[in-house]
Amino acid sequence: MCTGDANPNFSDPRTNRLHRFPVIWIQSLLHTPQLETSQPSSKSGKRPKVTPRAAEPQLNYLQFSDADWMKWNNRFLYQNRLRAIDFVDMARAEGFVIEIDTSRPHPLRLQQLDTIKVHPQFARYSREQLAITSIDFIGRNPSSKAAHANSARPAQ
Repeated sequence: MCTGDANPNFSDPRTNRLHRFPVIWIQSLLHTPQLETSQPSSKSGKRPKVTPRAAEPQLNYLQFSDADWMKWNNRFLYQNRLRAIDFVDMARAEGFVIEIDTSRPHPLRLQQLDTIKVHPQFARYSREQLAITSIDFIGRNPSSKAAHANSARPAQ
């Protein structure tokens, strides 16, 4: 019989030092920004030649129609193809006033747009709107400000 505070799969399921995974820290031999080893990898002292990776294209999904995209997009690997302006427009449509919008086209994404054929479905967006892949914005609901002001008044 299993009591409420015990897990039948462990002899003692309570937290303590014995149940922690062993973690050891090893200093990396690779400096990420330079992609060069900081210490020789062999006795000869020669360093391996490491070629930096090219930036992954993040806009390739703009080449496909919704119907074509459904072949790859699924509930396990969902990819949102809405543009930043869509989120701002949805907030405005619900009555929010956009106070701050950080969306800016990234120069690398603008270059990547030159290398792909954008599907006509995305023709309503400007080149700059297509090159924005991240957004933070703050929207204020004007009606909530009035409601807050009314609730702060003393009762008469």
